[in-house]
Amino acid sequence: MIDNHHDEPRYTRIVTAQLAEISIEFLDRCEEEQLVQTRIIRGGSTGYSARDIRRIARIGRLHDDLGLDFASLEVVLNMR
Repeated sequence: MIDNHHDEPRYTRIVTAQLAEISIEFLDRCEEEQLVQTRIIRGGSTGYSARDIRRIARIGRLHDDLGLDFASLEVVLNMR
């Protein structure tokens, strides 16, 4: 379960992909397209917060359900 009360990065990339129900490859592409950014978590590795995971899951749904490409995803996300 995702802790909704914290915005500090806690979740590794693998856990993030599982919670957001996306593939690691899709997460890599989101990072390459700068739709999301990892941050330093405890122990010095990188990860994501609960807020980040919700955003990543939204990106995945927009991509899968509406067939939006990454340029379109960026426009839609910035409209909010």
